[in-house]
Amino acid sequence: MKDNLINFIGTGLYSGNAPFAPGTIGTLPGIALLWLTAGLGMPWKMLIAFLLFAGGVWISNHAERLYGRKDPACVVIDEIAGVYFAGIWFVITWPVLLAIFILFRFFDIFKPFPVSTAEKLPAGWGVMMDDMAAGLYAALALWGGLALLNTIHL
Repeated sequence: MKDNLINFIGTGLYSGNAPFAPGTIGTLPGIALLWLTAGLGMPWKMLIAFLLFAGGVWISNHAERLYGRKDPACVVIDEIAGVYFAGIWFVITWPVLLAIFILFRFFDIFKPFPVSTAEKLPAGWGVMMDDMAAGLYAALALWGGLALLNTIHL
């Protein structure tokens, strides 16, 4: 039972089992969660982000044992938590969701410093922290881009 639950939640409702680009496909449940919680206040969004992170650490620890390898590609709870964290700071519209998705995937794939060092933390901490750092980078990049757009008068 516990293994089935870890598999179900850890793979993002099985989205991480996609035959190609599981991390990219597995990010989509996080985008959907942003859309579904757009009307909530910041305290609720922060609570959800915390629960995704804390639960993700626990799930990732167990998933590594379940699958017998470090950071299995099918486990995407880290992508869901990271993209959710990236998006909670913005008013959610379709263009913002698209920008968050693209920026998060960019930083998650290319892992600029210190994202690359965060994944060296032990077990579930490393699995989750690199995606949280990618989420932070994505949020800062979007904030900077929106600030820049607001200063340009065409």
